[in-house]
Amino acid sequence: MTDSDRSRYVALCEELKQHNERYYAQDAPIIADAEYDALMRELQSLEQQYPEWASADSPSQTVGAEPQARFTQIAHEQPMLSLSNGFSADEGHSLYSVLELLSRASYWSTDSQPFMD
Repeated sequence: MTDSDRSRYVALCEELKQHNERYYAQDAPIIADAEYDALMRELQSLEQQYPEWASADSPSQTVGAEPQARFTQIAHEQPMLSLSNGFSADEGHSLYSVLELLSRASYWSTDSQPFMD
C-alpha cells in the first residue's frame, strides 16, 4: 500500500459521492456518464487491489443517493435489472445469451433502450 493509493481512494470516494448527490438528488450532473464510469472503474480497481478498503458505504457498493421526497415509492412485481455499463454491442449480446439460458427455466421479457452519452 502506498500513501498516494490511499489518498486517491479517499478522494475518489468523496468525488463519486458528490457526483451521486448531484445526479440523483439534485438532477444536476456536472460530468458525463463516461467520465463517472471511468472514476468508478478506478475506484473498483483500487478496491480489488486493497480489499480491506472496501466498505458498505463505498460508492461501488451503493446505488444513487437518497430518493427525492417528491417521488412516491412503488413496488415492482418483477425486479428491474440493468446491464449496468454496456459499452459495446457484444456486451449487449452477452446479456441476451444469459437471458436465453434463463428462459429455459422460466418466462421472461425485456425492454431495451439504447442510450448514448
